[in-house]
Amino acid sequence: MSASPSAKSSMVRGRPVLPGLVLLAFALACSDPQPGPQSGSNSNWLRACSTEGVCGESLGCHCGACTKPCRTDADCESLSNAWCVLEEDSTAQALCRSSDPWTSGGMCRPRCQPGTCDAGQVCAVGACTPLEVPRSGECASVVEQQTDAKAQEEQLLDVVERARLDASIVCDGSTFPGAAAVRPDARLFCAARLLAADLAAHGGTTLVDSQGRDTAARMQLAGYSGTFWAEGFGFGVKSASEAWSEMLKSADFCGVAAGAMLKDVGVGVWGGAYVVTMSAE
Repeated sequence: MSASPSAKSSMVRGRPVLPGLVLLAFALACSDPQPGPQSGSNSNWLRACSTEGVCGESLGCHCGACTKPCRTDADCESLSNAWCVLEEDSTAQALCRSSDPWTSGGMCRPRCQPGTCDAGQVCAVGACTPLEVPRSGECASVVEQQTDAKAQEEQLLDVVERARLDASIVCDGSTFPGAAAVRPDARLFCAARLLAADLAAHGGTTLVDSQGRDTAARMQLAGYSGTFWAEGFGFGVKSASEAWSEMLKSADFCGVAAGAMLKDVGVGVWGGAYVVTMSAE
């Protein structure tokens, strides 16, 4: 017997909201795995970076990752399974860890499907990007994931990103215009996983976990100072798409989730509990 969807909780600008149903448990689609990042003998491609020196002679540090500058897909042919992401592309924000101006026109990124990127990376809007959940403090307890959780998290992330980019978010009968993709943030992945792990262990019906921590407290534990946010969790639905549809039944959450004010996102899947946390610093 399958479980019924759980009651939903979400938080917007620190205000609790309790409509409808929420989030996520979903089956993985069966498909042949796509190759992860490969670049001949160059093992630095997509290595997280903050300066040029760590990338070697053939690559540069761009948007927080070692990669090659480009203006067309042809410029990325030397990198296996790669395409060129331009600054004006709607997916660019999701793949760039820096707010510095772009100077090269674009960057080469490897194509992916949820669950196919290497360890220390996340598949965001079809391309791998570096993402390492902090290993210190409270985050240390949620670094090592359970089987299939990485792919499940990335399926949920893809649903959220595509909904914003495709202008498919409908709230109370009104369709919101498309918004930029939100940037996967390792700290928010930690915060989302902290709540998911707590729900899996202790249950709950609100965003205050068994230790009395709310959304803001968990984000702060992860090193993220959110000025406003939206968060939801739940159990018992059949797919990421169904989960997202149930989540958007909250009018308050729906309106904020579609808005341009949100810049970053984290998702967490843990023992049957599924969490989305979006915010901005």
